[in-house]
Amino acid sequence: MGTMPAALATGLGKWSCDEIKIPSMEKGKVLVKTSLSSICGSDLHITYMGWNVSEFPL
Repeated sequence: MGTMPAALATGLGKWSCDEIKIPSMEKGKVLVKTSLSSICGSDLHITYMGWNVSEFPL
């Protein structure tokens, strides 16, 4: 498959925008193509303030 743009939280207070591989289809799962998205304010709080996040990337 190809790639898709992604915004990744890579660590506490760290974001990166990159091209990642499009996930492969698996039985029982769906792959949804989006045309627009945004970042939730709570996601920003998590990455900048560390609210119970133990694993990155998100």
